[in-house]
Amino acid sequence: MLTVRVAILDSGVNPRHPHVGAVAGGVEIRPTGEGDNWLDYLGHGTAVAGAIREKAPEAELYAVRIFHQSLATTIDQLARGLAWALDNDMHLINLSLGTANPAHAERLAPLVARARQQGAYLVAARETYPGS
Repeated sequence: MLTVRVAILDSGVNPRHPHVGAVAGGVEIRPTGEGDNWLDYLGHGTAVAGAIREKAPEAELYAVRIFHQSLATTIDQLARGLAWALDNDMHLINLSLGTANPAHAERLAPLVARARQQGAYLVAARETYPGS
């Protein structure tokens, strides 16, 4: 049986939350590079992880922390988070975020095409990039 790997690009994940449980791994995408502190201090990513765990209890969850002190990030961190998820063969990439800035479409388009080519699914708001 295939274990589905889900990357959650968000504020991190708290594996001690009773609705989440085990997290298979993760990464912190900072403006200056990557780190290993993918724990959630804002709560949003943990809530997303709990919702995913409810619907797919056997999925392997991976935290990709791109939000740090607020629920805002840069296009560079978003793109690097997407690339990390694709480099690590995630089956599903959850983005409870997006950008309405059409200038970012060009930066995200190759990553969306790569996800399609790899057979990975992106879950994102339709009215924003990369969802649109």
